[in-house]
Formats: sequence, C-alpha cells, structure tokens
Amino acid sequence: MSGNILIVDDDEANRKFLSTLLRENGWKVETAVDGAEGLHAAKHIKPDLIIMDLMMPHMSGFSLFRIVRESDDLKHVPVIIISAFRGEYGLDLTEKGRIESLTGRSPDAFLDKPLEPDSLLEIVKKLIEK
Repeated sequence: MSGNILIVDDDEANRKFLSTLLRENGWKVETAVDGAEGLHAAKHIKPDLIIMDLMMPHMSGFSLFRIVRESDDLKHVPVIIISAFRGEYGLDLTEKGRIESLTGRSPDAFLDKPLEPDSLLEIVKKLIEK
C-alpha cells in the first residue's frame, strides 16, 4: 500500500499509536499537534488522507475541517474525524446531519475514541484507494 497520511491530534499517545499502526501497514505518515500546524502541513505535503481530532488547542478540528473542505487545494482530500466528543458531550456525531450542523460539511468517516485498529485500517484503505 502507498499513500501519504496526515494525522492531526494534540494527544501525543494518539499520534504515536496512529503513526505506528499506519506505518506498519505501509503508509507514509506525517503528524501535527494542532489544527494550525495541521493546516500548514496539509498545504505543504498534499496528503492523500487526513485523520484529525476535533478538540485541539490553537485551531480546533472543527475549524480545520471547515477550512480543508473550503480550500481548492485540499477539498478533494478524504478526512476521517476521530474523537471522544460524543462520549464527553453526549452527542451522536456519527449522524451525517449532526456533523454537518457543527462544521458545515460532512467528513468521509467519523470514528469514536478509543479506536478499533482493524476498523480504522479498513476505512483508510477504502478512502485512499478511491
């Protein structure tokens, strides 16, 4: 497998877990610690897929996602949103309407933390091979 994946998450343990899992399965991985750094990285590396958290400092995943979807250079890049947001706030963000109401757009996939590695790998493979 090939493809360049950008992971944007402020939690170091999550970044390491995702990076290791994806690299061991053949993908190139870049990471960013918040939305602002993620936006800068996305514009420079032109990833094949972005995996992002929602709740981050400096620029939230909500803002980053909205900017990515509005950017001519990035709007075609599939986005997986990962978050513990639903559990923390009691919201069902897996419903298309809920995510759209919060971000103005719909992600390609939404996964709850903690992640199931096999589910993530299946979704990543599907989105990169599109």
